[in-house]
Amino acid sequence: MRHLPVVAWATVGLLILTGCGTSTETVASESPAATSSPSEPVTESDLLEVPAKGAPTVSLTATPDSITGWNINIETRKWTWTPGKTGGANEPNAGHGHLYFNGEKITRIYGPWYFLSDEQAAEGDELSVTLNGNDHSPWAVDGQEIGAKTALPAPKPPDQGE
Repeated sequence: MRHLPVVAWATVGLLILTGCGTSTETVASESPAATSSPSEPVTESDLLEVPAKGAPTVSLTATPDSITGWNINIETRKWTWTPGKTGGANEPNAGHGHLYFNGEKITRIYGPWYFLSDEQAAEGDELSVTLNGNDHSPWAVDGQEIGAKTALPAPKPPDQGE
């Protein structure tokens, strides 16, 4: 019985070293349909199909920030952001987004704004977003994921102190 705490701490240490319970994510961007990350292939059976009439839409805009980086605006129509329900049951035209950077998913999106640092990206890099259900399945119309893509514009030049 005396060795139980040692065994418990050894187990916790092993779990930490092996990365149990951690996850990483990556990003994407603007157009009527966006493709998923190569690391996460999506099959037709994974899609949350919705008829074109009444389907949510998304557009993606990257604007240089006044100081550094870009302000990313994800404008949606017929869509409800449901960050508190991620991982739960799907609801019509609701969920969260997946943001991709040069085809790699970087994060989940729970609302219309995101800041992208110029340390993370450069002019011309591709940004894309998909709309996903609470269970992370992408929403789609006619087999095409609902998403958008854009290229990052030139960053705003630093203020020269005029």
